[in-house]
Amino acid sequence: ARAEGLRRARSEAAERRELYMDYEITRQMQEKAKLFQISQFEDRIADELSKRKAVEQREAMDRRRICDGSEELRQLKERLHMAKVNKERAHQLLEIQVRKERDRLVEHKFAENMANHVLEQAELEHKLVIEKDKQRQRVKSINQQQIAMKEAQRDEAMQEYQRERAEVDNLVAQIIDENERERKAKEEKQAESRQLLQNFLVEQQQRQIQKLAEEQEENERIEAYARMKRQQEEKLAAEKEERELEKKRLMNKMVGQMEAKSKEKEMLEYLCNELHFEELEAKSRRQEEQRARKILEDREELKMACEVQQRAKDEKLAQARAQEEKLRAEMMQKFAEDDRLEQLNDHKRRLKLEAHKRETERLLQIRRETYEMARQQEREEMEALKKDEHQREAVIQAERKRIIEEHARELRNFLPPGTLQSAEDLKLVYGSDRAVEMAF
Repeated sequence: ARAEGLRRARSEAAERRELYMDYEITRQMQEKAKLFQISQFEDRIADELSKRKAVEQREAMDRRRICDGSEELRQLKERLHMAKVNKERAHQLLEIQVRKERDRLVEHKFAENMANHVLEQAELEHKLVIEKDKQRQRVKSINQQQIAMKEAQRDEAMQEYQRERAEVDNLVAQIIDENERERKAKEEKQAESRQLLQNFLVEQQQRQIQKLAEEQEENERIEAYARMKRQQEEKLAAEKEERELEKKRLMNKMVGQMEAKSKEKEMLEYLCNELHFEELEAKSRRQEEQRARKILEDREELKMACEVQQRAKDEKLAQARAQEEKLRAEMMQKFAEDDRLEQLNDHKRRLKLEAHKRETERLLQIRRETYEMARQQEREEMEALKKDEHQREAVIQAERKRIIEEHARELRNFLPPGTLQSAEDLKLVYGSDRAVEMAF
């Protein structure tokens, strides 16, 4: 029983090992299958991604080729470049105007400072004139005081003379009285005294005359000095006025020259700007005329190509029909000549003729099928060309929309005429409401 239990235990252990080995093998196989599926899935994903990337690159290259060869996009870029040039030119003109305004303000400030300086100089000179007038008044007052003093001194001298004369008269009277009282005793002395008195009076009168002459000479010197001062002041005032007039004349001349130069510079800049804008307008008109002429030429060429293609198709169809009839006749003649239908009996001739007809019809059917296949191929090629043209137009319109959205909005006030060709372009640049207003 124990041995049986051991055998059973060994058997169960062996079964468990086998089951575990089977499980491990199955799990490894599943892992390998899973890894293989994942690898295949990754390979398919990589192939699909590479295909998509290749398709995207090919589409991008096609779009780039279409955009590079598009005359419409080239003209749009040229117009946007012109708008950018116009914007830069407007910015330059604005800077020129700002610089002119700044220069004008500086010149105005300079003129104002010069005017203030002139006014200050005039005020200072006016103060100097007032001060000179005051000084002149002071000199005049001093002269008048001196004259008054001289007059007072002269009056005082006259009073002194009169007083002395009164004293002399009194003295003479006393002397006469004394002479009268002592006439006899003092005749000689009186005569001597009279002589002395006469001498004194003569000397006194001479001194008075000399004093009056000196005063007159002093007054004349004062008057001459005052007259000389007035002449000097008048001369200085005249020279100053002449200098002021010369300053004003030079200032007016400088201001006139500056204004003339400024006007000439402004006129030259205005003419340059007008010439630049006229050249831009002329270039835009020439491009518009070339574009319209090219559109008409393309239409005429397309019309002529369609007509030529239609004529070629008609000629080809007529040639095919003629060749078909010719082939039919040649085949009938060939079959007739080869089989010598005249030598056969009627039954064989009919059978052979039917066989020839069937063969001819088969060949004609093959030729018609070939022709139809060629026509179908031409139609497919035309459809492919139309599809490519639609795709090309879609790529051009998408690129045009992108260029307008990226560049035209900031240049919308400087776009040349004809840049925006539809309401959709107006909506992209100005917005929906503004586009509706401009459309109407």
